[in-house]
Formats: sequence, C-alpha cells, structure tokens
Amino acid sequence: MSIKHCIVKIPKTVKVMYSEDTKLLYLKGLVRKKTIILTNKLNFSISSNYIKITPYNFYLPSKNVKKKTKSYLGLICSIIKQSVLEVSNILCKKLKFVGVGFKVFIHSIFNKIILQLKIGFSHTVFLKLPNNIKVHCFKSNSKIYLFGTNYRKLLQITSFIRKLKIPEPYKGKGILYELENIKLKEGKKI
Repeated sequence: MSIKHCIVKIPKTVKVMYSEDTKLLYLKGLVRKKTIILTNKLNFSISSNYIKITPYNFYLPSKNVKKKTKSYLGLICSIIKQSVLEVSNILCKKLKFVGVGFKVFIHSIFNKIILQLKIGFSHTVFLKLPNNIKVHCFKSNSKIYLFGTNYRKLLQITSFIRKLKIPEPYKGKGILYELENIKLKEGKKI
C-alpha cells in the first residue's frame, strides 16, 4: 500500500458524514449507525462513492515517522472498511461440527442464549452468548450459523467456539469454519 493515500469504496446504501472540528466520521446504513473517532494525523476527502484518506505531510522527515504514519493509515483504512461492512448488512459466520456424536443445542433461558456443545469430552460444554449475536442451528445439529452486526465480536465468539475443539490433522474431527479444508496427515504404518 502506498503511503500517499488509501481509498475506501462506499456503497449507495451508506451515508457518510465527517466533522473537521470534532474529528468524527459518522456512517449510517440500512442496519445501524456507527461513529469512528479519528486523530489529526490524517486528511479525509469524501465523495459520493468513496473516501480518500491521506496523511497531512507527504514528505515525512524520518523513516520511523514515515513507518508509523503508513501503519496508522492502513489501520484506519481497514477500520473504515470494516465499519462500512458492519453498517450495510448483517454479518454471518458458519461453523461445522465434524465427528461422531458432535452436536449443538440452543437453549433460551431468561432471554439469554446458551449453547450446549457435545464435542467429544466426558462432559457437555455450555456457552453463554452476548445479546447482539443470534444463532441458528441446521442439518441435524451439526452446523450453526452466528449472525451479528459487530464484526469483531462475531469473529471473537466464532474463534472461541472453534478453539474448544480444534480440528485434528489425522481424522479431521473437530469444529471447522464452513469452507475450511484440512490437509489430513497419514497415520503410522505397520
């Protein structure tokens, strides 16, 4: 990525407003609204279908300052891209349970969603989900779909569930993402 600028495409369903005084970027989409707090290091120019982000000084004095500005520009660019995605639609992550007897059950107790996971341990694992994440279970309790509007929270929950039973390399049993492929190793030969 060039240090000179970063361009983020904006869909027609998302409205963008930027305040120079308060350094706030306001995004409004079909699903929700989001405000991003920015710093003085970057300059924003907003068009109807894109945002162009540039640093204030193109010719920075030292390599260290240049490196920090470039990394900060990339960070802000990725945060804005994520926010546009969050604001415009509902996000979905799919998990697949592969193994004999691996099942998921969804319980709703006192308006809290609790997942009951049977994943090959001697006990069942219970997991309480946050209120902003919805769950649906399909195909004889071996697949779950997690829906949410907060991208980071959704990824955090799915990675935590997957970490409970990481797929093993010999038989491929475990919790996988929907399109994840595992290269199986060959076992011992006698």
